[in-house]
This record gives sequence, C-alpha cells and structure tokens, in this order.
Amino acid sequence: MMFTKPELLCPAGDMEPLEMALHYGADAVYLAGEQFGMRAAAGNFAPDALRQAVQLAHKVGTKVHVTCNTLPRDEELRDLPPFLELLEEIGVDAVIAADFGVMGMVKRYAPHVALHVSTQFGVVNSASARALHDFGASRVEAE
Repeated sequence: MMFTKPELLCPAGDMEPLEMALHYGADAVYLAGEQFGMRAAAGNFAPDALRQAVQLAHKVGTKVHVTCNTLPRDEELRDLPPFLELLEEIGVDAVIAADFGVMGMVKRYAPHVALHVSTQFGVVNSASARALHDFGASRVEAE
C-alpha cells in the first residue's frame, strides 16, 4: 500500500507568520492581497510584499496559494484582472476562489496558476465537485 504524505498548508496573514510557516516546514501557505481575500483582520500583502512572499516561499520549496474568496460585485471586478495578472507574473502556485465568475477570470488572466475552490463556495455533493473539476479546478474544498 502506498501512502501519500499530507500537505501542511498554513495561513500567512502577513510577513511574520509567513516566515514562521516557512521556518517550520510548511509545504504551502495561503495568503491574501489587499483586496479579494475574506480574512480582513489579517495584515495581508501589498503587491511588493506579495512578490517578496512568493520569492521567499519558492526559495525554500514552499507553494503559495492566494485567496480570492470574496464575492465581488460588478464594480469591484474592475480591479481583479490586474491583480490576477500580477499573480501570474510573480509565479503564484494557486488561487483559492469562491465565486464562479472569479474562477472564470482566473482562467483568463492567470492561466498558468492552479485554480482551487474555497470552502466558501459551498460544495456539498460530488456532482458539484465534479462540475468544478471539469471547469478547471485542481482542488475542491468540500464543506
């Protein structure tokens, strides 16, 4: 029987917890930019800090997943394409999304970034998980 090592995925609200997660061997971290992340109480990362975070993490072999798990209104969507293009440019490993429209924009503006579906999406059955996988999600978090 083959066993798969579990992934240690740690939150990183700002640079200090990121550095701690890296120090203690996280396989991956999840964090947010200044917009589009639901963890408003976290410090979150400005664009330059986000670039630095990805560089630090990748230097030690840790993946970076960026949350885009808010449910943005149309007027908020204007700011999403340049943010997703930044994530593509700096080499983010995955985007964690909770909105079908945001997922479509991830595929368009950050095509080389893996798409993960957030628990906020509300996946409660295998049919939903399969549909999201067929849409391009490589990971679906079920409630």
